[in-house]
Amino acid sequence: MKSLDDQVAELERAAGALLATLEAPARSALLRKMAHALRMSQARRIRQQQNPDGTPYVPRKPREGAPAASREIRFLYRKPGGVSRVADLKSWSGSKEQITGFDREAGDIRTFLKSRVERYLPAEGQADPGALEGQLRNKKGALRRRAAAMFQKIRTNANLKSGADAGGLWVGFTGRAARIARPHQYGLKDKVTLNGPEARYPQRQILGLSLDERQALLALLVNHVG
Repeated sequence: MKSLDDQVAELERAAGALLATLEAPARSALLRKMAHALRMSQARRIRQQQNPDGTPYVPRKPREGAPAASREIRFLYRKPGGVSRVADLKSWSGSKEQITGFDREAGDIRTFLKSRVERYLPAEGQADPGALEGQLRNKKGALRRRAAAMFQKIRTNANLKSGADAGGLWVGFTGRAARIARPHQYGLKDKVTLNGPEARYPQRQILGLSLDERQALLALLVNHVG
């Protein structure tokens, strides 16, 4: 019994023959419609961080020595002896159990246990202490989500383009977006930063036809001809 992929391939061969029977203007109009639909589908898959076969992109490695949060933070802290004081941190980074940052009172880096934080206080540029508490609680997850969300700029209309004429259709990147995508698409070596060392990128198929997309293009053709 033929696989679904083989069945779709047979339909695609028949679709190619059917396209060839259309007049050039009608063929161009249909292919432009298909190219637009494919560009939208590719952008949606990039947003979902998936290869054409449905597997997730290889996660980006976290950068070493990532800077601490630049936003200030203040909270009422209960010291081991039971005395409370206001901790005023110029910059900080947080984990599940503690907060580490530059303590203005001590003039040095200090670590505070979250279990001893009595309540958060407004800091400069932050009017809602509850928002700060939520920020601390969600900081780790938010950083993970931002790190995972690759290629979000190059998938926009300004960078991911499509086009068609009587001879065929295309979807792809141009200019700087193409240079960014290429080493990921093929798993090539490239410079991590402008003047930095080269590294081999894991392959992440930013562009490519999924089985669902192939079927959707065939459906567009059938609906158009029908």
